[in-house]
Amino acid sequence: MEKKDYIEKTEKEIDVSLNEAWTLIRTDLKQAFSIIKKAEKLAIKINYDKGIAFCMILLARYNAIKSSNYDEALQLASEGNELAISIGSDEVQIKASYVLGYLYTDLGNLELGLRNYFRGLELMKEKNEEIDPFFLNNIGVVYYDSGQFDEALEFLQEALKTLRKIEKVEYIFESLVLANIAEIYLIKKNTETALKFINESFIVLKENGAESHCFAQNYNVLGLIYKEIGDFQKALENLQLSLSLYKENNQKYMEANGFKEIGKLYLSRNRKEEAIINLKNGLKIAERINAFGMLKDIYMVLAEIAEKDNDYKNAFNYLKSYNELNEKIKTKELDDKLVQHMTEFKVEKAQKDAEIQRLKNEELRRKSEETALKARALAESYEDIKIIGEIGQKITATLDIKKVLNMVYKNINKLMDADIFGICLYNAEQGLITFRIMIEQGKRLPLIKTTIDNEKSFAAKCIREKQAVCLNNIIADSNQQLRYGHGVTKMLSKSIIYYPLIVEDKVVGAMTVQSYRENAYSERSMGMIKALASYIAIALNNSQKSEELKAKSNELEILSKTDVLTGVFNRRYLMDRIEEEALNYKKTQQEFSVVILDIDYFKKVNDIYGHDCGDYILVKLTKLLKTSMRRQDILARWGGEEFLMLLPNTKGDAATSLCEGIRKKIEGTNFVYRKNKIKLTVTFGVEEYNESLGVDSTINNADKNLYKGKNQGRNCVVSH
Repeated sequence: MEKKDYIEKTEKEIDVSLNEAWTLIRTDLKQAFSIIKKAEKLAIKINYDKGIAFCMILLARYNAIKSSNYDEALQLASEGNELAISIGSDEVQIKASYVLGYLYTDLGNLELGLRNYFRGLELMKEKNEEIDPFFLNNIGVVYYDSGQFDEALEFLQEALKTLRKIEKVEYIFESLVLANIAEIYLIKKNTETALKFINESFIVLKENGAESHCFAQNYNVLGLIYKEIGDFQKALENLQLSLSLYKENNQKYMEANGFKEIGKLYLSRNRKEEAIINLKNGLKIAERINAFGMLKDIYMVLAEIAEKDNDYKNAFNYLKSYNELNEKIKTKELDDKLVQHMTEFKVEKAQKDAEIQRLKNEELRRKSEETALKARALAESYEDIKIIGEIGQKITATLDIKKVLNMVYKNINKLMDADIFGICLYNAEQGLITFRIMIEQGKRLPLIKTTIDNEKSFAAKCIREKQAVCLNNIIADSNQQLRYGHGVTKMLSKSIIYYPLIVEDKVVGAMTVQSYRENAYSERSMGMIKALASYIAIALNNSQKSEELKAKSNELEILSKTDVLTGVFNRRYLMDRIEEEALNYKKTQQEFSVVILDIDYFKKVNDIYGHDCGDYILVKLTKLLKTSMRRQDILARWGGEEFLMLLPNTKGDAATSLCEGIRKKIEGTNFVYRKNKIKLTVTFGVEEYNESLGVDSTINNADKNLYKGKNQGRNCVVSH
């Protein structure tokens, strides 16, 4: 077998093995670990970056489940994700998003957890893949942890529905989703429904012969149900059984949660000593694994106990710790993202519902051709729904408010008589109603504003009362005409509809259709407006937030390009820029050089002064480098204490000269940290771009030059 064929065959074997381990890790950790290590050895042997990245992601997941070693897990997952990004593997990036999502969620950083889940969803949408029910479940968990239980339930039910469409359902995961749903119904005080779902979860596990440790969460939820019912003994038995199973499997996060729930159970019977013992056991574990969300909950319970015992000093300390953690993990950005995602979720669902309705009416139309009258009525109904569905799909697909308004106007006359059409937006904070479009027979009218308390405005009345206004025989009085929200029209309307635009019980505006004719609008007209309004409301709500979301998107884009610690560009971004320079070279033959530089003996700085000092040095050095470089030069953190520089329009000799100047400047600088003067030197590897070698080899040569410099005694600039 030729080497190329061998490598391709081995890569496929590695992919199959790692996908098997991804599924197996939920039920057989030991076997999954064995598969991962064998695949890792093979991937390293043939230098298969995708396999290596996938192994890192799986090992991160293994460490989190096996020993709750979140620090190591986060490092592995981040490195695996970075490698997947650099090689352009969407498949591994989706896996990384999932693992990083639940790691950050377990640590209590819901914002970062949510950011990673969103990233995974976007990648799936880009690849036109079916949404992974695991992501839906875990987003539901984020909503649960943030206290938004209705939204959490919606996502979990969608996860269960999606999961059961899969040909071969993973029973462990099905059981998990059922248990999560049961827990939410319990929170909502619906113990009967909670029992129904937890019993269903038990049945799924038993029918599939699941091992005992798989029942841990079920026993935990069942214990909480018995607690709610008031059966202390059964609650305690189930919670203790759950805790023992978590201990056996070394699931530290869930073990801490088990101690917390048992502590709260004892507290419900005023058995404070036993409660405190269990809560402090949970606290120790949560502190050890940095589970900030868990710590926050336990601190609050301990604070309440101390306050009841008049131990105000401890109560204050616990509350202080609680507030510090709460500020750390609860951010406005999280709330905004939760609202954004729920809106997107409802838009997609509305689109699916519209398509289902269209198909139903199509079937109804075909079956109802027995009489001409019936056929005509059904055809009209079908056309209405078809047009509304088409409008809905178009307007919910854009955040551009002008496009939304124009799309609605272009189609509204297909549905009803609309000599005048308008849409206004409502700003609740300012109490202001602003017309964004007002058109009379194709001609745009001047736009006006009014206040919510304007008694002469039907727009204000409609928004205030959250109810439609429908009048079919209006007196042609110019003063009365002003009440409709607009007075600059060619003719006076005889029939009007104003309909509120509502999203999640919040009025975002109103739409109006008006006719010169009396009795222009029927119940059918009102039904069509109602159907259309739900789409318009969502689209307008999205567009109102679009500027804020764009700003956040820009912020996230900057974050995706930059190194968190130093603020300079990251490896992925600079690699893209170097590739662009290479393409430009092909067209213009404009030379450029790359430089890799490394801080000499940086480990000693960390060992002597600590890692905080190391971080300080990296930040200060970055600033010095940026001020020493030219405007066109680009700096990125390559990894650890290594940096990469792109020097456009620069030959190798000029690059060497520039680096020599920077080297001397660093050598002559005192880096002061807590009154300690620290001297640094840096070694540079310089390489001019060689088209025949390509980008990767050019960078590798710069790296080789760097290590030549290290071997020559460091603190130097080396080039060919």
